[in-house]
Amino acid sequence: MPTVFQELRSQFEPLGLFAPGTTSEPSAAAPASKPPTAAGRVRRRTRDNTTFPYEPSLVSTNDTTAIAVMIHSEADGGVHYSEYLGPRSHAIFKTSPVPTSQKIGFPLLVQRPGKSSERGPPGDNQHATWLMIDPITGLAPVEWQCGVWNVIVATADGEALDTATLGAITDYVSDILDTFEDGAGAAQGYHNRGRLDRYIADHLKMQLEFKAFQQGQPRE
Repeated sequence: MPTVFQELRSQFEPLGLFAPGTTSEPSAAAPASKPPTAAGRVRRRTRDNTTFPYEPSLVSTNDTTAIAVMIHSEADGGVHYSEYLGPRSHAIFKTSPVPTSQKIGFPLLVQRPGKSSERGPPGDNQHATWLMIDPITGLAPVEWQCGVWNVIVATADGEALDTATLGAITDYVSDILDTFEDGAGAAQGYHNRGRLDRYIADHLKMQLEFKAFQQGQPRE
């Protein structure tokens, strides 16, 4: 099943907005000096940014290759996302979906790379921390709060995952984190795949329209 991003591609491809092979830096990651106990509740101010961070890259795949995403740590050039190609026999596909991703209806697998060359230098990775939060408490396990290093993120069903879609999901989880300030149960309204799909579509369309504006293309 195509992602929302892939469905939007046909609308925006004439604008020249797709640059295969690019990587990009997500916005406004909180500083690594944040107290570890607060790592899962740091507000992300994406809407305050003047640029949009996720440059999509689409490549073809086959039955033996899975398209996933690597989230790089602060120590690996700053938190940013890049495409990750791996075999469908990769160890990540033997893991279970992380809890919050199941609650929002988009099961994701998250794993630290086994190869030291992919793991990168030791550093915090707050976006990975967000994905690992408990849907009830809003806190990530201690081992995912600091010193996380690079991580690989894949869909539980092995379907292709692009950087732009994952970026939208990460922002969605950041909005969920904000709701914990309103008390227990406030996050439950976000545990809805339909709401997530609408959020992803709006998020990606906004990014693509902004890039078109930067390139001097007329907006519809």
